[in-house]
Amino acid sequence: MKQIVWEMDNLECIGGNSVEVVGTPEVIEGPGGKAIVFDGVGDALFLDVHPLAGERVFTMEAVFCPYADGPEEQRFVHLQEEGTENRILFETRLRPGNRWFMDTFINQPGKNLALFARDFEHPVGPWYHVALVVDGRTMRHYLNGEQELCEALDY
Repeated sequence: MKQIVWEMDNLECIGGNSVEVVGTPEVIEGPGGKAIVFDGVGDALFLDVHPLAGERVFTMEAVFCPYADGPEEQRFVHLQEEGTENRILFETRLRPGNRWFMDTFINQPGKNLALFARDFEHPVGPWYHVALVVDGRTMRHYLNGEQELCEALDY
């Protein structure tokens, strides 16, 4: 099984691929090194490559820090197959009291599946690790190593 690692530590080249920068994302120092901050509204990085193209089984991971002063729905990963609506998303959902929960989503022909973890709220402020695991039959998401949700998915 191959492993692809994209270090999100600059605005010029991610995983050996050139980057189109939209808005004004910034490179900051995070707890594990450099990270990129997005405003949650107009900032984005676009790459002309899909790291999971053709993969039926995969684990996609990210380390991130949700901010309290952003929009209620903050999409921070969006992988989409060119010319289709097939996509994989990572989003946070802000709640009152500086809380949030994870929303992972896969859209594929004939099936949309969202793992909308509203019963798993977390405090805003700390950094988190999220993992989306697709084994061809199920979709699971984990936060800081703990499984939050799992659903059947014929992928």
